[in-house]
Amino acid sequence: MCRDIRATKILGLWLDNKLKDKWLYHYDAGSNRIYKKKGFAWKGFYCLPGPATRSRRWQVHEHEQFLQQKPPTADRIATMRHENNRLILENQHAWLTEELQAEETHLNPYANEFFDDDEEHNPINNAFKASLKCRRVLIDWYKLPEDKCAAIAESIKNGTARAISDGSFRPIEKTGTSGFIITTGKTLANSYKGCNWVPGLENEQSAYRSELAGISGVLASLKIIVKKFKIDSGTIEIGLDGESALGQAEDDYFLKIHQPSFDIILDIRKRVKDLPINIKWRWIKGHAREKGFRTNRWHLMNEKMDALAKQFMAKQIENNKEQ
Repeated sequence: MCRDIRATKILGLWLDNKLKDKWLYHYDAGSNRIYKKKGFAWKGFYCLPGPATRSRRWQVHEHEQFLQQKPPTADRIATMRHENNRLILENQHAWLTEELQAEETHLNPYANEFFDDDEEHNPINNAFKASLKCRRVLIDWYKLPEDKCAAIAESIKNGTARAISDGSFRPIEKTGTSGFIITTGKTLANSYKGCNWVPGLENEQSAYRSELAGISGVLASLKIIVKKFKIDSGTIEIGLDGESALGQAEDDYFLKIHQPSFDIILDIRKRVKDLPINIKWRWIKGHAREKGFRTNRWHLMNEKMDALAKQFMAKQIENNKEQ
């Protein structure tokens, strides 16, 4: 099986530029052609007419005679696979020849450097700020309580902590967000809130994926709180109205790589195993008030998180946020 595989972080410059000349396939984005190295010459291929495939690959077919040199515009290294007598372009990336401006997308918010010393000298906010710059962590906005999560930490230890998340999905724009909150129990005092923008391609987006992203955001936030306050045991109850997403989060059945949102489900299950605390799951009936059902605090908080996710969505679309 072949899939469009993307690096989780920028790898940086190649140390030896001679490797570029040894690469077998090069791609010219301007003319949409592939050039294959054969000995000291190059064979040209052109893109067949027709729509792109689901994973945005193009079929190419032999076109030109051997060339002594490939065009200078064929500056992207490419990976290909064979399908019958044709080639399928799997991936292509510009060759890096100059140092790019460093992006702190590699930061690990769980590194010990963010948890050494007390709150006064190394506040918990440092770890949360680092999480915003880490692509592997689904936290794009957060708001800390005034006590910097101290009450939440105590509630986890005594088993009264709660977390509620809800996702939002726009089928026309094919974008998703989620909003989540961690409380000390039935009260909203000293609660933590967060939001995320659901990663992935347009054809991967769904209400289900947005619900999963909310769970991941809660677990990512909990890991920071648990590590900062050195919690080694405790309990929290996590509620959401996405029944299918909840089922995937609490199960430990074998996962298949082609199942929808495999990446986020895998992230959730790993985070659950990494946490030293017990997690209880609760299904919340969505839009219970609108449907005339009796509501409780769980329903009300779920409605608030639905509104928070929608507000975050509108703001990000206004700012032309990309997934």
